[in-house]
Amino acid sequence: GQTSIGGAILKAVTALQDVNDARKQLLIISDGTETTGPKILDERVQQSIESAKVTIHTISIGEAADDNLSSLSEKTGGMAFFHDESSEEPSVLQEAVGQLTESDSSEDNRLYQVNRQMMTINARSSKTAIVDFDDSIGRDTLFHFFWSSESLNLKRLKLSVKSPARKLYKYRGVRGPIYCNSEYKLCELRVAGEVKPGEWTIIVNNRDKKPLSMTWEVFSHQPANSDSPLTLNTYISRSIVTYPQTVTITASLMKGKRPVIDAMVSTVVTRPAGQPVTIHLHDSGAGPDLMKYDGLYSVTFTQFSGAGRYNVKVIASQDYTNNRNFNSSSEDLTRMIKEKQASLGARYIFDDLPPEGSGINVPEPIKPPSFTNRTMLPRFTRIQSLGMFTVKGYRSFEDAIPPSRIMDLTGRVTSEYGMELTWTAPGDDMESDQASAYTIRVSTSF
Repeated sequence: GQTSIGGAILKAVTALQDVNDARKQLLIISDGTETTGPKILDERVQQSIESAKVTIHTISIGEAADDNLSSLSEKTGGMAFFHDESSEEPSVLQEAVGQLTESDSSEDNRLYQVNRQMMTINARSSKTAIVDFDDSIGRDTLFHFFWSSESLNLKRLKLSVKSPARKLYKYRGVRGPIYCNSEYKLCELRVAGEVKPGEWTIIVNNRDKKPLSMTWEVFSHQPANSDSPLTLNTYISRSIVTYPQTVTITASLMKGKRPVIDAMVSTVVTRPAGQPVTIHLHDSGAGPDLMKYDGLYSVTFTQFSGAGRYNVKVIASQDYTNNRNFNSSSEDLTRMIKEKQASLGARYIFDDLPPEGSGINVPEPIKPPSFTNRTMLPRFTRIQSLGMFTVKGYRSFEDAIPPSRIMDLTGRVTSEYGMELTWTAPGDDMESDQASAYTIRVSTSF
């Protein structure tokens, strides 16, 4: 049939004229390219969007969806999402609506996406998942469960959720407190009021003869008496990537107004070809991260698998490896930012440099910060979807992405004719992989 996304926008904008809300938002879902007018780029449509001051979010379903959808979201300050029709996820719609709900909430009543995972439960077996609640969430909590199977018999599904206080919520058919709808392939648990921080346990028992794939997600509000929420805010540098351009993914992790240090922050990127890739973000002051210990974690994405649409989400949690996760005081942060850590990265020693006083500026390394003023944080998890970006002009045969810049080069004189240089090693493609060689040049004047 005929598709006119611009025509749908005009009708929606007209309907929003009577809405007395400064934050007017529109969600467009489409699986095709525009075939008839009015179209997105028509002047009448663009003027209508601008005059209405509406934020437009888009969900593109399948690779055939119109390329102008993501551009429309970027121009109006909205978010763009992509649903791969071959994906095992039941739908990106729930994730998109959840993310839009979180971003549209006021700061005092913000709905945080605590976690979202997919699990496969074998036939006649059960599986357990743990959700960590810290003290900055726990009011009016919402659990969602989705599945894609057409043949799931709810009578053969045993679903329960246990709170930190060991209160058990079970699916008991129409009696609740977990309510399920086979038509919408959805189960829901609403926990009103405030609950104590700690571990929530999700238990799914599949008593059917077939395996069950299920996705669960958890949302919760900030408690009424909490003035220092633990927040994750994410950013993506561009929505349209023309190869060999790259994409910088940035996450801000804060406890109130103080940065959270040494967290485990990762991005999961779903690609048009191949498996999803997981990459760690760093707050190291190297690569795209401009300042160390400021709570901003960054990474440059270069693992392209082809032209097409890429979905991005970021997961932040406590670093269970070194357990040094904490939030810094403003005084300690000021001191840390002024210091440079000389013990990181690649190290090369040269024995043929001019002696000290030859005109080369060689700063002495400064000891790493001691982190004496810190507050340990409890176990936590936050997740946020960034939406999608689109790659155009990809060429797999060309190594066109350079290494990242060295941002923290330091040196010290080790002998009359020797010098030690220290820096954080870049990768072959920005921070990815390993650089094959370094070129070091020496000058006695600048």
